[in-house]
Amino acid sequence: MGKKEQTAGLMKAGELAKAAGVSVSTVKFYAKEGLIRASLKTGRNMAYYDPSCVETIQRIRKLQRERFYPLSVIKGLLENGGAEKAEFDLLDAIHKSGGETGAPRPLGDAAHAAGLSHAQAAALAEAGLIDTEGAGRRQTVLPSGQAVMALVGRRLEAGIPFEQSLRAFTIYQEALERAADWLRRYFAGERPRPDELPLRPQGSRFRQLVWQALCRIPYGEVTTYGAIAAQIAAETGRRTSARAVGGAVAHNPISIIIPCHRVV
Repeated sequence: MGKKEQTAGLMKAGELAKAAGVSVSTVKFYAKEGLIRASLKTGRNMAYYDPSCVETIQRIRKLQRERFYPLSVIKGLLENGGAEKAEFDLLDAIHKSGGETGAPRPLGDAAHAAGLSHAQAAALAEAGLIDTEGAGRRQTVLPSGQAVMALVGRRLEAGIPFEQSLRAFTIYQEALERAADWLRRYFAGERPRPDELPLRPQGSRFRQLVWQALCRIPYGEVTTYGAIAAQIAAETGRRTSARAVGGAVAHNPISIIIPCHRVV
């Protein structure tokens, strides 16, 4: 097999850097640290990478920029299912309702099973982040709370301090409670605004522009894909198509709060 066939579909370091919005030195540093891996090396200083590395680099940058995680922690997250999976697990563990199996366990037993100290488990209970019954020595942790404790234990193993998990879990819980209140008001016939929530849907810059345009459509009104395309073209100075807008609308991850149903 020739070199052309071997490298088909792969990216050079410079191409990967451009696609991910980082420098070539950053790509090489991440490769050296084991955060990304070359799919093919054709020489000492020549490597080719799978396009999926673009997303991996963007995840790394996001965790550094928004959560200030050190690279050692990020590497652990990526090796244990990916940073995004860890965060979705966190949301599931905090807000699952009725899907857990098992029996309540004494707080101390649940803490030991999760690799936490009794004081750490008590802190989670005091913050309202785990579901418990009873008090004092008779306090037990429900299965949903045990799931949260297990996730905290996994984060500790990945090098994330307990205090950071406690703070992150609290932020997520507060944000989701606000979202639940928003939806209750929406289905009660009120007209809550999307900007009342700290929305941070993940997507390309183009998709972000489309989703922002959706949020500006008033209740009771509709617009067209072509109108949004023209609006974005005016904002960016770059032509786009109604088809491209339709693709971005189709990838809207929160389609009630970001109102894609107002586009025809």
